[in-house]
Amino acid sequence: MKALLFFLSFVYFLSCPVNGLQEEECPVSSPYVYIEYNARPENDTYDEVAKVPLEDEPQFDIKQCSLVPGTLCCSCEDESYYICSSLDQALQIVNGDDLEVPPLQQLYISLGDKEWSLSSTHSLGNFSSFVIQGFGKGAEIKCTDSSVGIEVNGSCHSYMDNVHISNCRGVMLTNNINTNISNSEFTKNYGSALTINNGRWTYYRHCDRINDYMPRHDIRNSTFIGNGQTTSGAVTKYGGGLNFNIQAPAFASLQISDCTFSFNSAGIGGGLYYDAEGIHVETNELCPVVSRFEISRSLFMNNSVTTHGGAVYASGFKASYTDVKFTGNNASYTAGAVYQYIDITTQFTGDCSDNGVIFNNCMWENNTAAGSAALLLFSTIDVSPVTTSLMNCLLVNNKATQTIFFGQASCVIHSENMPIHLNGVFIGNNTGTGICLQSTNANFSGEVTFTGNSGFYGGAAYIDRSTFVFHDEHNVTFAHNRAVFGGAVYQNSIPASHCIFHFQQDSSTAGVTTVTFDSNNAISNGNSIYFTEPNSDCLDEIRNKQIAFFPNDTNQYSSGAFQVRLHDPVKNDSLLELILGQKLVINATILNYFNETSTAEVSLFLTDGGDDTLQQTLHHRLNGFRQFSIANGVNYPNIFIMGPEINSSNVEYELKILGLHVQKKITVILKKCPLGYVYNTTSQICECVKIPEGNGIVSCNAGNACIRKGYWLGEVDGRYTTSLCESGICNSSSNNCDSCKHSMDNDDYCQLPATEDGQCLNNRAGRLCASCKQDYSFTFGITKCVRDSTCKKGQGIVTPFLNIVFLVMTFLLIILVLKFDYKLSSGYMFCFVYYFSIVSHLLPTSLVGNTLLAIVSILESVTQLNPQFLGYLPICFFQKLEPLAQEAFLFINPIIISILVLATISLSKCCSKRITFKDNTLIKAICLLLLLSFTAITETSFRLMNGVIFAGIDQIYVTIEPQIKYFSTNEHIPWFIIGLAVIVVLVIPFTLLLLLAPLLTRCFNMNKIKPFLDEFQGCYKDKFRWMAGYYFLCRFIYYIVLVAPILDFVRLQYSIQMLSFTILVIHMLLQPYQSSWLNFADSLLLADLTLLTLLFGETGDVVFGRSSVVRQGIVYVLVFIPVFYLIIIITVTATHRFNVNEKKKKKRRLQRDMLRPLINTTPTSRRRNLSVSVGYRDPVLGLLESENNDDEYYCSPSSTESYDVPVGRSVGYSILESPHTYKPVDVQVKKERSKSTTSQAWQNNDDELEGDDL
Repeated sequence: MKALLFFLSFVYFLSCPVNGLQEEECPVSSPYVYIEYNARPENDTYDEVAKVPLEDEPQFDIKQCSLVPGTLCCSCEDESYYICSSLDQALQIVNGDDLEVPPLQQLYISLGDKEWSLSSTHSLGNFSSFVIQGFGKGAEIKCTDSSVGIEVNGSCHSYMDNVHISNCRGVMLTNNINTNISNSEFTKNYGSALTINNGRWTYYRHCDRINDYMPRHDIRNSTFIGNGQTTSGAVTKYGGGLNFNIQAPAFASLQISDCTFSFNSAGIGGGLYYDAEGIHVETNELCPVVSRFEISRSLFMNNSVTTHGGAVYASGFKASYTDVKFTGNNASYTAGAVYQYIDITTQFTGDCSDNGVIFNNCMWENNTAAGSAALLLFSTIDVSPVTTSLMNCLLVNNKATQTIFFGQASCVIHSENMPIHLNGVFIGNNTGTGICLQSTNANFSGEVTFTGNSGFYGGAAYIDRSTFVFHDEHNVTFAHNRAVFGGAVYQNSIPASHCIFHFQQDSSTAGVTTVTFDSNNAISNGNSIYFTEPNSDCLDEIRNKQIAFFPNDTNQYSSGAFQVRLHDPVKNDSLLELILGQKLVINATILNYFNETSTAEVSLFLTDGGDDTLQQTLHHRLNGFRQFSIANGVNYPNIFIMGPEINSSNVEYELKILGLHVQKKITVILKKCPLGYVYNTTSQICECVKIPEGNGIVSCNAGNACIRKGYWLGEVDGRYTTSLCESGICNSSSNNCDSCKHSMDNDDYCQLPATEDGQCLNNRAGRLCASCKQDYSFTFGITKCVRDSTCKKGQGIVTPFLNIVFLVMTFLLIILVLKFDYKLSSGYMFCFVYYFSIVSHLLPTSLVGNTLLAIVSILESVTQLNPQFLGYLPICFFQKLEPLAQEAFLFINPIIISILVLATISLSKCCSKRITFKDNTLIKAICLLLLLSFTAITETSFRLMNGVIFAGIDQIYVTIEPQIKYFSTNEHIPWFIIGLAVIVVLVIPFTLLLLLAPLLTRCFNMNKIKPFLDEFQGCYKDKFRWMAGYYFLCRFIYYIVLVAPILDFVRLQYSIQMLSFTILVIHMLLQPYQSSWLNFADSLLLADLTLLTLLFGETGDVVFGRSSVVRQGIVYVLVFIPVFYLIIIITVTATHRFNVNEKKKKKRRLQRDMLRPLINTTPTSRRRNLSVSVGYRDPVLGLLESENNDDEYYCSPSSTESYDVPVGRSVGYSILESPHTYKPVDVQVKKERSKSTTSQAWQNNDDELEGDDL
């Protein structure tokens, strides 16, 4: 059995094919990479054996192919060609050791019209010819990674045709002899899309007869789009589209035709970077053989660089551009389109006319750069042997983004050390000087036009050590160009032996050369030409040649400074007082070479007065911008002095103004930083104080600082800050401050003085001007300060005595008005007292003048029982008494009023027959004085508790004494407790009593105070009697908002506006008074207050604008409306009462005249008793008089019985109840019968008259 199994296994083994003994069929499927890989026949010349792209795609029979072991490629027809299924495999087999071929081989790769993926970099080399070709629509190679690419090294011939390469590192051709790329696309490759590098010594290694040829690289009908970016987002360093580099001393030619370079980017040469500086000098030749660079019929569009050459950067001796358009290219630095650079160290004496740079029929449009918007030509040798020619070219709408570039004009074309020839060139509508020449010449022939260009130094041309050379039979036109200096041409400097213009006659029979300047304009000087160094010979040549100026010859050329003349000797313009960082202002006139007023470039130097300006070492120095243009009149160069801080004495220097032909000296005195400035140790200058928005903005200019009206500026906790300042205290709140001197809204700002105390009025000083100067003390009411030397002994009691006199007179005035039966109710006065106790807090401090302040102060003196006007007397008030103590002193005024009231009551009781009051006159007086007293103590209490916030400072301070921290233990808390106690014990209970009186009278027996409540509430409708406490409550809320130290100014103004509007709306909706005219009067006053709040802060800026004149007028009108209204009401009412009383007197006289004949001249004495029935409440007499007086009668709270009043007492005194608050009183008069009827009749009539009078 085992033998049988062994036999069968042996038979099976024999039947299996042996590996390598039988060939497998080709398993490769379409598409195919076709590779033809042949050796070079021996003894054949280089050109004869070169492979070239085919016209038709190669055909093959896959049946003739077999698999190459270990690969995905097949060998066909005895290894005459190969096919592969992937490009990576095809390039790998070509580059590997799988094929045994000679060193010099011919490689042809056909990719068809398919898309191929490339996943690794392949380096190929040592080919006699290398061809990679696509067919039809083209073959596309996409790389899977940004580091993948194709490298071809050391080939004699390299061809690429109809191949599209994208997303790769690009194609690199190194040390190849001939390169031909056609019909191909390079799109969005990382780094340079195509790199060509050549070194000289590699050329002779494998290729025959190369030493007689210049290596040639041709690129035709291809596009380079969006190449140059790197994976990190940066750009490749050289040539985003094409990077061509010939290493010296090698040389080669590059020809590009019918190609497009667009949206490529790089560090240098956005579309194309060309560097071929190698020079090959043959024996006995005086001009070198150099590399050639030619571009024809191509487009460079929207390419960009971070440095030079937005479209092209070319470094070489020989270049040609024909029918090339450069549009929309950009360079961050120079050469928005083309940078042509020549690096040469040897001056050749031979004819090098074949070398040079030629632009023929080219166009530059919409290119941009910081300098040289279109074209930059530069040679490292002073006079280059190479000339650049522009023939039939157009340069329009290009833009140099910087007005001045490195101190020179920013141009469209810039040529330095490289002669330029212009023939048939149009340069128009560009932003930047049309052409700039440095150390070279510009030759003109044919028609050359500069029109509509604008620059700083010369609108059309900037000439520096250069010359315009005009040849025969040509026209050069400079029209409608604009500049600051030299509307058309700016001449910086010229060689001593040359003029700015040179007319060269090439033939004695040549036609006329015409140079035309038409309608050019210079903002400063020289509408057509500006000379910095004119000479008489040059000017004569210009005048004698064919140069025409239009529309006339006036102001067509000017020159730089030859004399500096300072203005206004009265103001001493030769002396400048400055602070560190303050820009110089020089008041001077420049006279030019033609003795005309001009503008010129000068330089400034700061010295200590010595002659050696440049060698001095000073503590202070000018900032970096020392050169500026000085014109006729006041000049503002961007130049200032910086250095160490100046703390005390001033520092003196000398400022020298230097020009090419002029020098002037100005004395400079440096002062310390004034108020509003702070020294910055980093920048070493005085800088304007930075204040948060909405808190009194500080604005600085020319060494002056300004502050918003109504604010104080000073140092708190080591930093500058601002806060609102009360009217009459700070200069900025007086409406008479010095106007701001620099260009801003002068009406709304005040000029800051040199020191903090300079902001204060009336000899005040310190923080918020809340203290007195040294050796000064406050007057009454903390109004102003007077010198201690004027405060005589005992003088401190004068103003307290006058204060008492004021209170007594106020009391007597009120009693007198009421005594004469003037119907003045406390309820009528609520809103007026409320208005004048609040209005001073709502007035914008910056708009309150002295007149308005005086009127408001007088009215406040009455409403708050505080004679502030006494403070204007030059009399000390208890010398050195602190402000908080002075404010607390005002608590004595309500006490004095209370004493006066009690004294009056006592006198009326003792002298009842001589001191009598009609109706409830005494109650009216008491209630009115209560109203004023509670207003006064409320104001005083809250002022003791008021805190102030400084902008940007966290700590809160006391408003009256802002050097004291809010709620400090020993300095503020005692006064805070006093103010709070008065509020809690007196103000709040009284306010609640008036608000809740209707409810309390239902719940408690309040008959004894009912007359007072009726006096306060009687003018209101029954359901709104609680409104008697409304204004007390509103005032209380107002004070809380005003003194709340947690509110900054912005929140404060909006809170006050909302509160005022709410109070007005509530009143207008309720209409609480019985009388319509009272409702109207209160509505008017409350609306007036609301409008005043709209003038408060930023809202006033929005509503009324920034004009303080208009706003001040509105404030005056609003404040005087209530004053006039009150005067009118008092006048009309007094007149009415006077007329009524006169009518009564007239009627009484008439009745007496009629009854006089009937009167018995000896009437019998009698006794009358009045029986008074009190049904609702007892009179106030019972509250005021003693219960033990047997001669006086009063009712107990529960009494409803009649009581008798002795005849000797005045009826008017006994009946104190208001007619509208008491029930009808039944009065019965009991009389003793008179013996005479006529006497009885007189007495009855007399009683009737008295009753009528009542």
